[in-house]
Amino acid sequence: MVCVGMASVAWAQTPTARLMFEIDTVYRKSTVLLNSLEIKYQPAPSIGLSDVQIGEYHINRTTLLVPVAKPQLFNLILPPMPGRSPKQVQLFVRPNDQLKIIVKADGNVAFEGETATYQQFLEDNFSEKIYAYLPALGYNATKPQNPQVLRGMDSLQQVRQKRYSTLKASGINSEFDTFLQAILMIEPYKIQNLVAAKENHSGGQLRLTQAQDQALKRYTLDNFKLLPDDALLYQGYRSELKQYVTIKTVEKHPLNATPPFELSSAGLQYAYQLTDELLRDYPRQREYLLTYWLDYATTLTNDTQTAPALLADYRLRYPKSELIGFFDQTLKAKSKLTLAELAPDFSLRNRDSIPVTLRSLMGKPVLLIFCYNLRQHELLMKPLEEKYGKRMTFLYVNVTPSISFESWRSVMSAPRVGVEQLYATEAETEQLKNNYWGTMAYPFVLLDAVGKVARRWIPQEFPDNKTLQKEVNGLMGVK
Repeated sequence: MVCVGMASVAWAQTPTARLMFEIDTVYRKSTVLLNSLEIKYQPAPSIGLSDVQIGEYHINRTTLLVPVAKPQLFNLILPPMPGRSPKQVQLFVRPNDQLKIIVKADGNVAFEGETATYQQFLEDNFSEKIYAYLPALGYNATKPQNPQVLRGMDSLQQVRQKRYSTLKASGINSEFDTFLQAILMIEPYKIQNLVAAKENHSGGQLRLTQAQDQALKRYTLDNFKLLPDDALLYQGYRSELKQYVTIKTVEKHPLNATPPFELSSAGLQYAYQLTDELLRDYPRQREYLLTYWLDYATTLTNDTQTAPALLADYRLRYPKSELIGFFDQTLKAKSKLTLAELAPDFSLRNRDSIPVTLRSLMGKPVLLIFCYNLRQHELLMKPLEEKYGKRMTFLYVNVTPSISFESWRSVMSAPRVGVEQLYATEAETEQLKNNYWGTMAYPFVLLDAVGKVARRWIPQEFPDNKTLQKEVNGLMGVK
């Protein structure tokens, strides 16, 4: 039996790879997982679109056929053992590959097959996350300066470049070559950026000076180079591609001066146009980044004009895109809720499984708070609760993905004056999304005493939600 945490796939129409497993008995009583990481945008709760579709397989057989339409990454996840931390092994898999993966008792992994040298090269030379390098490079979080990290990274890079040259001379697949080039290009300067950022924030400095901010951006501007489309396999490359265009855009169109400091309408249009021009010879990267800017305009801003204009262009470019329906639905929901309009009613269960309707709470103003994580916002809301708990209702609606009612109820805080806590199923969350359109960026809706929308676009801010405080104070008549 293979458990797959993704939509069913027409395997008969999709090339497959054959992965064979030889797992030591020490691991057989535990759950060994294999996650596929397909670079594909899909709707994700609270954030708009996610750029990776994750498939999950429980490894409880010796041979596994997995759908692989084009080269992609997989993560083999070994559970923790006594005296040993969990381990993650990154795999590069192509259509029609046959790869044997041997998991030894000590947690070391060996490979057999045509791409065995690829897998071993990844295992020997790279960590899946850049922060994993820091302990080995001598990083000390208590010290503002860590020059030893830069020296260590420089030495590591020299060794890796030499090994890469040897591997490439032996002949390697072009997609794997591009993937390696992306890592070797980005990891060194991202480590430099991280060390410099730590130094800038030493002494309790929270905000960077303009000079410091520009210096950090120079790492990307001076070092990032466009690579063939297969570089999208590397998450760091995708992030830096966005960062590069964002920096170029902000040079022309500064971020909005008020929270949440997002790109302006003119900035989004410029970023979209710049992407089209910059990536004209890189069709997959162009579609990837144009989709990102359209998602940004649709889900991360309170602007209701820019996204429809970008979508009209996107629809012409990619008429068969599966994402057009998502954008149409999201923009429709986003345009529904307007100021002075009666908020749509709903009925959700409280901790005692008793249905509570929004209408039943009228008579006092209501702050509707969408929670995308368990008990999200409660600590930041405490000052407002203490100030207005007897005069208004703080309505926390749990829309955390994949959390059962019992799990939610078990971690709920004690009842408080002026507070209601409700649970939404996945179907109820979908209906709320269609009527209210909320994301982590804008999780609040402020209603007056009769249930009309008093304020819609209230951003999430840290550490004290000043915009929210101002709006609540204004509704309650407090200056």
